[in-house]
Amino acid sequence: MTLAGNKTEMTATRETDSGFTLVELLIVVAIIAILAAIALPQMSAYSQRAARAGMVSDAKNAGNHEEAYFIDNQTYLAIGDTTGPASVAIGTGRILVSSGNTLSIAGGATGIDSSFVVTVSNPKAGAGKSPLTRTMDGECTWADGSSC
Repeated sequence: MTLAGNKTEMTATRETDSGFTLVELLIVVAIIAILAAIALPQMSAYSQRAARAGMVSDAKNAGNHEEAYFIDNQTYLAIGDTTGPASVAIGTGRILVSSGNTLSIAGGATGIDSSFVVTVSNPKAGAGKSPLTRTMDGECTWADGSSC
């Protein structure tokens, strides 16, 4: 407070605050929540596509190893449920089962000596996509009947 002549003048000095206001923080939190709402469904879809690609790859590899085994032994080899990450021997070759996949090989309609069916399942594949079934002629179908 200063006196200038007969008038009394009040000079108010405001201390400058450093930091963010509550409104600014709420806006930042709202922006982060919006971005998370956009990103999480995309991440889930990416995870499903990755699981499905691993299932198809494991089924093709198992089929190729079965055919190589048949050339040497004139029969196919049955394999029980094997959950990855794992390695399964088929003759002199090895199938690497991807993480999260469960692979099995059974005899086809005419028996294991003349045909086989590869089944691969993964709980992260999404609705209607697990298990995948691949026959010895290369026909690949998802659980919902669609082609893979």
